[in-house]
Amino acid sequence: MSLVLISRTESKLRAVADEIDSMARKGGGGGGTTTTTTTTTTIEKTRCVVCDYSNFDERARERVARELDGLDVGVLINNVGVSYRYPMYFHELSDDEVGDIVEMNVNSTVRMTRMVIDGMVERGRGAVINVSSGSAGFAMPLLAEYGAAKMFVQRFSESLDAEYRGRGVRVQCQVPFYVATKLAKLRKSLTVPTADEYARMGVNWLGYGGVVQPYWLHGLQGWIMSCFPSFVLDRGVMSMHDGIRRRGMKKDAKLAAEGGKKVE
Repeated sequence: MSLVLISRTESKLRAVADEIDSMARKGGGGGGTTTTTTTTTTIEKTRCVVCDYSNFDERARERVARELDGLDVGVLINNVGVSYRYPMYFHELSDDEVGDIVEMNVNSTVRMTRMVIDGMVERGRGAVINVSSGSAGFAMPLLAEYGAAKMFVQRFSESLDAEYRGRGVRVQCQVPFYVATKLAKLRKSLTVPTADEYARMGVNWLGYGGVVQPYWLHGLQGWIMSCFPSFVLDRGVMSMHDGIRRRGMKKDAKLAAEGGKKVE
């Protein structure tokens, strides 16, 4: 398959594209961010499209659509998202933060899916992979809007899969818990796979519809959490998130005292 990588930082896109092309020439494979794949009989150069999904307005959508025009998009992977800087009460979020969470987690997924679904239906085949979060299945105090946005992605995917599976198109939602990425600032552990490990597992689930958890320990985590009464789980999550919130506020206060700028 050929790849179209879509993200906001051109230098990072180019670095990933070069790595994939190099591996492809050697007979290997690679991965990306929000990704479309086009079926070909020979390996073609990976295409990069610069797009900031925090501002995916009509002009940006038209530019992406032009880049995809005429391509046989076989697989769309929606892996764009943003959470809170750290857990906080809903009223503590800025208006921009509230808007970004909906724009990047919800609107990007809906708009990109809308952009390619017609072609998939016309060809009678295709797959859409939407990356949600384990937080979608439970109440998330102090991450309320994020959890709700990821729940939208999950239910949207389930509904579309039921809607289109009879027409040869499968829609899947992956719901990982923690993954050790630079963005998450987490270290690998038994329950926290690396990004490469998770990606390899995730690819194995291509072609299936509905909600899946490629990393089996994440599935076990979800099952254990579901066994607790909601009031117990709510208190536990609230306590954990409140601790992270306090550390985040302390860091903001330290930066302010040092004359630094709070990260927005």
